Formats: sequence, structure tokens, C-alpha cells
Amino acid sequence: MKRRIEETRKILLDSIISKDVSNVYRILMERKWIARKFLDRSLVLKAFDLIFYRAEFDLFLNIVKVLKIFDERIYFLDKDIDVIGLDIETEIDFERMPREIGLVAISRDWKIMARLLIKDFASFINLYGIEPQVFLKKLLEKGFRIIVGHNVYSFDREILSKWGIDISDKLFIDTYIISLLVLPEVSSHSLEFLSELFGIEYTPHIAHEDAYASALLLPPILVIARKKNVLNDLKSISYPPISGLKEINVPEDTYLILNKEKKYYDKNILVTLDASDYVNSWYPYRIDLERLERISLETIYERLVNIAIRSFIAGGGRDPERLRKLPFSDKNYLNALNSVLDKVIVKNPLKNVYNGVVVEYRYLKDFMEHLNDYFKDMDIVFNGAYLLYAYYSDCKDILRWASKRFRKVFLKTLFDLECEYDNMVIERIRNVKPIILVNEGMDKSLRHIRFLARLLAGFTSKRTIVIVSNIVENLIADNVASFNKTRILIENVDKHSLIWSLERIYRFSKANYNIIFFSTISANRKYNAFLYLKYLSEICGVSGTKIFLLNTYIEDLDRRGLLNIAEKINVKP
Repeated sequence: MKRRIEETRKILLDSIISKDVSNVYRILMERKWIARKFLDRSLVLKAFDLIFYRAEFDLFLNIVKVLKIFDERIYFLDKDIDVIGLDIETEIDFERMPREIGLVAISRDWKIMARLLIKDFASFINLYGIEPQVFLKKLLEKGFRIIVGHNVYSFDREILSKWGIDISDKLFIDTYIISLLVLPEVSSHSLEFLSELFGIEYTPHIAHEDAYASALLLPPILVIARKKNVLNDLKSISYPPISGLKEINVPEDTYLILNKEKKYYDKNILVTLDASDYVNSWYPYRIDLERLERISLETIYERLVNIAIRSFIAGGGRDPERLRKLPFSDKNYLNALNSVLDKVIVKNPLKNVYNGVVVEYRYLKDFMEHLNDYFKDMDIVFNGAYLLYAYYSDCKDILRWASKRFRKVFLKTLFDLECEYDNMVIERIRNVKPIILVNEGMDKSLRHIRFLARLLAGFTSKRTIVIVSNIVENLIADNVASFNKTRILIENVDKHSLIWSLERIYRFSKANYNIIFFSTISANRKYNAFLYLKYLSEICGVSGTKIFLLNTYIEDLDRRGLLNIAEKINVKP
């Protein structure tokens, strides 16, 4: 008996190594009792792997049934499961350098039944004698009417097409597009941000984990769509990126809280970067709902825009310009959005100033134009006052205007500012050091790349997006991701995009994301890096987050008044 078991083990192993699928299947069938009772389970599973990944799906289902060994991959072949979650992780050149394919099988009651990860394409080919793309093509041909994923329509679908995979008969549920339409008011629509928002636990930047998170995003987003009264409209629109919605019945989470409670700023004027958290915020323009209801919605794109606008208002959105900045790549949608907004946006009169008003820096001059009276019994507070320099070259004129109209002018700041008027008060933000200074040994040479990546990974948790602001190479970003699966968002900054960059980073910092600034030395060639660093410091001082500063001269920091708000750490590769 021992001899026959050893003989079976050797023949099976040789057949697996030679990738002889027919012989592997024959051995398992003819000697099923030995395979089930006496062979190492790891060897049997290797045999299963070969049969499955060579796309011999009927053989796979049969051998799993005969040997009575459970393998969750059977759910990818279940005729009752017609939804698959997909995520393809790639290098920069996705045509030549795919990195991972992640799949999840989703039941009709929207449960994740199985996950599948294909990584290291070269090893996959060596083990199974088939390209991952060919395997995926055959798997998708086997079934699955609907493909779900985050940005799956514009990104993953394009990759599938380039791989020669026919998806003309597939429907899509792109959770990224749906989030833009249902949650236009949130700070970010990345998979990481939304997953954290809805409490979905997963490890970013691994393909099957991303596919898993994308699938779990759909139920809470749809319950919000229902609460905002846009769900039926969303399902009724024949728009390719969301065409699969009408074909499924997703159980909606009922515990979800739609809006966080907004604050109220009492009896004074507050000028800050983002007023959306306040119930008494003011914006120069608003959306007229009566005009919106009168608009004839003749195209699919106008109907989509209508959904986004209604969702925005229902979610507490106040500033129509934020709708224009949504990262929607469909030009037809953007054209429809601008056309509809031009018809429904009206001027927003300034009322009840004495009850308190919150204004964003970008709209300060609009506010000034509306404020013709004098308010000698009220104060105005500039939160992060140094940011006035970023927004307005005539900031001194603005402060002069404020000092004449208000009882007191409070400048909340990390830095020393000139106090030119008797009623002006510099309110230093105390005991705050937003800069973490990596003091020694870092540059961006290749010998430091891996060390730098490990260092950055140590600064962040696996649930944190790192905003890298300026010229960090993608190589560094990829290396950080390899350590703790943190996705790097590179923020390229120049003088033309300064305000947009600051506002975008502020929204991320409010959500407790880290900022990594690398480096002042090379960045100075493009713009005033130290001035930009002061703006970032002011943002972090207000939001309570940190900047990790690498590759700089300490003398320059000291000379510009930044060293006293920095904590040093010494690092040597």
C-alpha cells in the first residue's frame, strides 16, 4: 500500500510539473481513494490549481465533487452566480506590465462567495502554461453577466479590451461613477476614502482586496441614493457604466447615517478654507431648485446631472462650483453639467449676518462686496490667516477693510504677522508642530529609494492615503505600496494650480490623511517651496494633521521661521 501511495504521489507530481492536465485529472479520478485519504492536501490542491487555471472548468467541478474536497473557486463556475467583482492592478504602462488580477464571486443576495488573486504573471505562466489574460478571458466567457468594480468601466474595461477579451455582452456597475452621482458632496471618491467612510475593512492596493471592497461599497451607496430619492432614477438610466444596476437586487444597509451633524458659528464672521461643515456657511451662488425642476431632461447626460445636483443638495452641499470640480472623465457629462448649472445657479443674497456667517477664503471678496454696513459689535476671525497671502496679493488692503468694519480682527496663525491696526489681534496657534522633519541622510538617489519607501510606509497606516506634494517619482510611490499596501497620491504643484492644490489637500487633511513633502530643494526650481510649505503648515495647524518633510536644508527652515514648528527625527540609510 505504501508503495502504491508513493507511486501515485510521484506520478501526480511529475504530471503537475509537466503541466499535463489530462494525466493529472486521470490520476485523481482513477486513484481517488488514495488522493482523498493519503496524499498531502497541498499536492492535491496544486493539482486543483493546474486544472482550474488551465481553464478546464468542467474537469475542475467534477474532480472537486468526486474527491469531496471543498474549494471556494467552484463559486466562480456556479450558474446561479452571474456577478463578478474585478480589479486589475498595473504598473505605469498597463499594456506591458500588468501586476495583479483580483476577482470576487458575488451571489444574487450580494454576498462575497469567493476571492481569487493572480499575481506575478511570469510565475503564473511558468506554473500553469497559460497567460493570466487567457485564463481570465475563458473565465468571463464561462458566465457572469455583470462586472462590478471601482473605476472598472473606464480603466479595467479598457485593459480587458486591449487583452482581446470580448466584453460586449457584459453589463457594468462602476462604483466610482455611482459615488460621483450619489455622493458628490464628499471630499474624495477614491476606494480607500469611501471604504473608510463606510467602515469597510480591507487592505488597499491588493487586487482581490480592492475588488472585495468595491463590491461591499454598493449597498451603503444605494441606501444613500434611496434616502436622497434618486435610486429609481439611477436604475432607470441606460448609461453603460451603471447598466448592471437595473439587473440586481442589492440588500440595502439600514444602519447608515446620511449626514454628519454640522456646526454653527455663533454671532461672528469666520473666514476659513472650507465652510461646508457649517450650517450657516455662505456662498455667493446657490442652486435654484425650482429652476432645476422646470428643466426638460432630454438626454441621458442631463438626467445624470439632475441626479448629481439633487444628491449634492440632499447631502448638504452648498457651493455649486464643487460640482464642476468633480473628477468625471466623460466629456458629454461635463458639457451637460455646465449647461444645466448655468441655467439653475442664481446669486445668493447675504442675510442675517448678525447671527454669524462662515465664509471660505476663495469667496472673501464676494463677501466683502455684499457687506456694505459696519459691524462694530461683531468680530471677524481669519482661521489660518497666513493663507490670505496665498489667495490675495492685496491681503493688506483686505485686512485694512476688515479693521474698519469690525470690532476686532483675529488672525489665527502659526506665524508672526504684522499687526498694523489697534483692533487687530494675532492669535497664535500654540503647542502645535505640524512638521515632522526627517533631518538627515535622505535624497532621491536610487540607493535610497527602498529605504525612503520603508520610512514613508512607517509613517502611515495601511488605511491612510499619503499625499505627496510635488515631484516624487512613481517609483517611490510603488515601493511604499509594496511595504504596507498604502496607495500614494502624487500632488503635482505649480503656481497656476496653487489654490486648487491647497483646497484639495485641506479636504484630505481634514480626513486625517498624512502629507509628505519631498523636497524643498528640488521643488524650489518650479515654485517657492518654502512659501508653499508655510501654507501647508497652516492647513495642518488648522486640521490637526502632520507634514512629513524630507530632503531640505535646516538653515533655510530656520531662516523662514519654520524650524520652530517642526519636530526632528534623525534617519540614516
